[in-house]
Amino acid sequence: MPRQIGLENLTVAVVEEDKTTGIKYATPIKLERSIKAKISPKTSSEKLYSDDSVEEILNNFDSCDVEIEINQLQLKTRSLIQGAKIVNGILVENKDDIAPELALGFRSKKSNGKYRYVWLLKGKFEITEDEYETIGEKPTAQSNSISGSFYGRNSDGNWRIMEDEDSEGADMERLANWFKAVPEIIVEVKPPEENPSDDPKLPEDEEKDNPTPGGSTGDNTEKNPSGNTGDNTEENPSGNTGDNTGENPGGNTEDNPEQIPEG
Repeated sequence: MPRQIGLENLTVAVVEEDKTTGIKYATPIKLERSIKAKISPKTSSEKLYSDDSVEEILNNFDSCDVEIEINQLQLKTRSLIQGAKIVNGILVENKDDIAPELALGFRSKKSNGKYRYVWLLKGKFEITEDEYETIGEKPTAQSNSISGSFYGRNSDGNWRIMEDEDSEGADMERLANWFKAVPEIIVEVKPPEENPSDDPKLPEDEEKDNPTPGGSTGDNTEKNPSGNTGDNTEENPSGNTGDNTGENPGGNTEDNPEQIPEG
């Protein structure tokens, strides 16, 4: 397993806009030569107990502390990361200066000669500390350290992206342009699966639910267009409700099996 052995191409890009609809960065700017970087994510955790033991641990990302040592911090870099102004070549630091939100990118060489590429997507740097020392028998070269805090974007909650040159699926074209613009990450969201119970009824299903066009609710086995609710097994167009088994067009209700002629 190759190890990280290098650090280079320290780059920042100002966050121009970060809304729920998307994020926009300015053109990245390369900083001074880097010496060392420390990335320390901070999380909060909560233990959930049940049955007298830990059931689950909930971890929540808070922010990421960054400390970077560089060879020398130029005035224009101080102005950029601290929000200070340069007036006629003079760096003017004001108590009301507001540091801009930035993205921070770099790459780290591996022991196998390949690189890991990194962007911290949104954060702010603090005012830089300075240390000076007089020249003694041997001059001591001083370096600068910059510290900042990075956090999730409003647009998607992402706070860091990384890609290894030797990893499966690595995009060589994207890596070649890694420091020209902050890579745009598009995450495919699968649509929710359809619930069969919510499907609309098909015509054949409706016919099963309403087998008779007349809307009859009885148990008649033959067509009954008059809408009777009786148990007649033969068609009864006169609408009688009796139990006659034969056709009775006269409407008589007596149980005579044969027709009586008029006297």
